[in-house]
Amino acid sequence: MPDSPLSPWEDAPAPRLFSPLLVALSLVLAALVGLGAGLVLVRTNAADRAAAADDLPSVLITPPPSPSTGPVSPPPLTFPAPETSVFTIAPPTPSPTPEPEPPPAAVPQLQIDPAEGPNGGTVTVVGSGWEPSVEVVLEYLDPTGQPTGSGATAVADDTGAFTVPLAVQDPTGTPGEHVVRGTAGEVVGEVVYNALP
Repeated sequence: MPDSPLSPWEDAPAPRLFSPLLVALSLVLAALVGLGAGLVLVRTNAADRAAAADDLPSVLITPPPSPSTGPVSPPPLTFPAPETSVFTIAPPTPSPTPEPEPPPAAVPQLQIDPAEGPNGGTVTVVGSGWEPSVEVVLEYLDPTGQPTGSGATAVADDTGAFTVPLAVQDPTGTPGEHVVRGTAGEVVGEVVYNALP
């Protein structure tokens, strides 16, 4: 059978499934997809790292000092001007001078000599501790404390002392303890005289 001319359909070579152009396009597309996925991963990792960095305490990093190029003199020292403080110290408050205590009041005393004897005799009355220059009235009292009518008056000297005679006469003649009483205003002193029977 003579060779018949081929129809255009029969003469065309079979198409290739993988042409170089198709391979190149596939590679470009794969590269773009990979690049996009990489960007997404990088952005996600960067956000995670930023969040982790926010959780960490901040650290101050100081650069190391630069090496000195020569001797460095310290800056000149300047001191502030001295301040003068003035303190006023008040003198201590003097404690009040204690007033001298008055001498204890003298206790008026009477003594008689003799301290006993007969009714109708005379005794010497000695006074001490009375106010100076005060007049002292002396009375002779019977055993019941009633005045007998015998008495005397004395004036104390500058030391409050005096000496005066006194008649010890009880008209009733009652023996026993009689009282010689000295009075100067409200001040009273007493001494006992024993009248013998």
